[in-house]
Amino acid sequence: MKVILIYGGKGGVGKTTVTFLLAKALIRRGFSVYVMDADFNTPNIHIAFKNFQHPALYVDTIDIEILFDSAMIQGKINKTKKKIKEINPDFVLIDCPPSLTSIHKELIEKFAVSGILLVTQPLPFSLSDTQRTIKY
Repeated sequence: MKVILIYGGKGGVGKTTVTFLLAKALIRRGFSVYVMDADFNTPNIHIAFKNFQHPALYVDTIDIEILFDSAMIQGKINKTKKKIKEINPDFVLIDCPPSLTSIHKELIEKFAVSGILLVTQPLPFSLSDTQRTIKY
């Protein structure tokens, strides 16, 4: 199982879109994919996958009431990890929140991350934010 974090130092750069397109591409190649929306402040992966369903795809949606409650976020991450073990997909794609937060640290501690896909835009402030945050 490969766990990939889709990360960007700035919001609104297309992390969710990249997650969606990558999941579709992997499914077309015959892989099973688990998608987790870890952007707990502004979850929207469910919107991207609204009209796309496939037996090899599992989309983990977020309940909006867990906002800003770190104990509930940790619980959600632990629950998701158990689901992933049960499903045992080929790929786990985690759509991360922007910038660096305790959520990123929690995800890296809980999952054996295979790689991080950086998403940015060709704009000075977007590139600068991403470059600054990847050092950590």
